[in-house]
Amino acid sequence: MAMTVPPKTDAPTVTCTIDGVELTVPAGTTIYTAAKEAGIDIPVLCHDERFDPVGVCRMCAVDVGGRVLAAACVRPCEDGMEVTTASETVERQRATLTALLMADQPPVEEDPKETTTGDNLLLALARRYEVGHAEQLPQGRGRGIDDSNPVIHVNHDACILCDRCVRACDDLQGNDVIGRSGKGYASRIAFDLNDPMGESTCVTCGECVAACPTGALTNKPIRNVPIRPRSELKSVDSVCPYCRNPAEASFLSCPHCGTKLKQACRRCKAPLEPSWRLCPYCETATVQTPPAAERTRREPTTERPVR
Repeated sequence: MAMTVPPKTDAPTVTCTIDGVELTVPAGTTIYTAAKEAGIDIPVLCHDERFDPVGVCRMCAVDVGGRVLAAACVRPCEDGMEVTTASETVERQRATLTALLMADQPPVEEDPKETTTGDNLLLALARRYEVGHAEQLPQGRGRGIDDSNPVIHVNHDACILCDRCVRACDDLQGNDVIGRSGKGYASRIAFDLNDPMGESTCVTCGECVAACPTGALTNKPIRNVPIRPRSELKSVDSVCPYCRNPAEASFLSCPHCGTKLKQACRRCKAPLEPSWRLCPYCETATVQTPPAAERTRREPTTERPVR
């Protein structure tokens, strides 16, 4: 006997309270997402909204009234849940975790990301919680540096094993080059079968560099041209190379040769992944594209796009 299931007219919702703010969100929404929609900041290191959450850094841990703190990026909201994101206990735990992560980091004045683009997220948390290098803790410098790639510098000692580069390589670019190797303190990111990055199948797309929250993966200066922060790059409008609509695409231009580099068309939503990239004309490693527009399916066309 055939059976029919009536279509769902309303998605189930849950109501919870985050820092005294009552929120009603779709079932399955994580605490981090709900808090962000309410304008409540929860610090993260391993999480990026472009990737599936994994909850490995625990920096986003919040108090949900349970025996232990819960990772906000993976814990879904529950009906009647009361969440505290910045209690004394939570902040103390984050400060301690930041101090532990800072123990093996290179000195701030030598950090390749902090001294160039100025967007080292771990150092930003260290300043927030007023913790420096934990000199009283055992420090190690045994995982080494990989300079085999001509444009990407790898500092394994600065790596916090957040897996953002792994997910960027696998989920966004589909290259499946980066993984993990080793056990315990010897654990580190690996390229292919633990090959040097420059000898692996890495295509040097730069997605891992854009995803890395620390100085573990950074761009190398090309032809002695210094790498600059995003605030020094000029944004211009140009023609979408996919749908050829004039003035409908947002680009960043190379500050040295003026070449307009692609981001994403606001009309056809042509997907262009965000990452640091070399200017294809003057090879200056100072151009960064902002996050791409949301992908939408486009009908195939026989027209050849303008490049």
